[in-house]
Amino acid sequence: MKPVLKHALFAALVALPSLSLTAEAAGGGSTMQEDKAVARITGSQIYLAVTGLNVPIADWDGYSGLMAVDAGLEIADKDQRNRAHALMPRVRDSLRQSIHVYMNGFYEVGTTPNLETLCQRMQRAADKALGDGVAKVTIASAIIHPYG
Repeated sequence: MKPVLKHALFAALVALPSLSLTAEAAGGGSTMQEDKAVARITGSQIYLAVTGLNVPIADWDGYSGLMAVDAGLEIADKDQRNRAHALMPRVRDSLRQSIHVYMNGFYEVGTTPNLETLCQRMQRAADKALGDGVAKVTIASAIIHPYG
C-alpha cells in the first residue's frame, strides 16, 4: 500500500469516531441518560429535567462561590414537550441567565437565597423561551458551593 493511501486511511479511521461522538456531546442521542435521570427524580412522563445550571456568585472582591441548580419543566402537551426538548439549549440558557441575574443582583452573599423569587424568575424565562403557560418550572435542588 502506498504511503499516501495509508495516511488517508489512518486519518479516516481516526476522524470517524470523533464525528459520531460530536452529535452525542451536543445533546443528540442522550435520551437514555436523560430518561434514567428523570426516573430518579420523578415518575412523571410530562417532566423534562434541566440539570447543571451553574452560576458563579460575584462578590465585591471577585467570586465567592457557585450556585448549582437542578430544575425541571412540567409540560402536559406532548408536542410542546418535544418542542421544548428540541429547544433545550435555548431554554437552559434562558434559565441560567435568570439565575445569574438573581444571584448577582439581588442575592446577598452569606444568606439563604429566596427560592420562591428564583423560581418566579425562572418561570418568566421559561415563558419567554417557550411561550406563556407552556411549562411549569420546578426547582429540584439548589446548592451554594462557597469558594475558599
